[in-house]
Amino acid sequence: MELASVVVNLGIFIATVIAAVVALRSVNDARQARDQASAHERTALDAATRSASAAEVAMRHHERTADTLEKQTALLESAATHREEWALEALTDPSIDQRWKATNKTGYDVMYVSIGTPDGFNDNWIKPDVEEAVDVPRGGSIFFTFIRRLSSPTSRTIWVLWTPVDGSAQKKFVKTIH
Repeated sequence: MELASVVVNLGIFIATVIAAVVALRSVNDARQARDQASAHERTALDAATRSASAAEVAMRHHERTADTLEKQTALLESAATHREEWALEALTDPSIDQRWKATNKTGYDVMYVSIGTPDGFNDNWIKPDVEEAVDVPRGGSIFFTFIRRLSSPTSRTIWVLWTPVDGSAQKKFVKTIH
């Protein structure tokens, strides 16, 4: 009977050792799974951080793009609503010595108005009716003649120079007439 007891105890011992080995193996597997989960968590956190950084960069770029588009829209709107400060109107046909009228469309009275060209105020082809600078009220006009001859140019760039009555800086309106 003693042998049977030893065999039973040996069986229990072997079963206990096997259970301990299985338990240790399970603990080891659990540690590996925990370490892998931790590594995956760190990788996911790094990816989330990079994704958030990329989203912030994209947001800044989108904001800059939106700002640029707003500025372009404002420029286009101002260009669309821009009105000419002087209206140049031909009064006679261009066959010979064509008379022109320059009308003040600035919306305010102006002073020291003169008509010229990029070549200066002594141009052979553009002759103001009044050689001196004159004051022109809002909506008022000054006149000049485009001398037309066989040798005259087909078009001229006209400068209208003026100073606002408030004394601010001189301004220039440029337009090519034909």
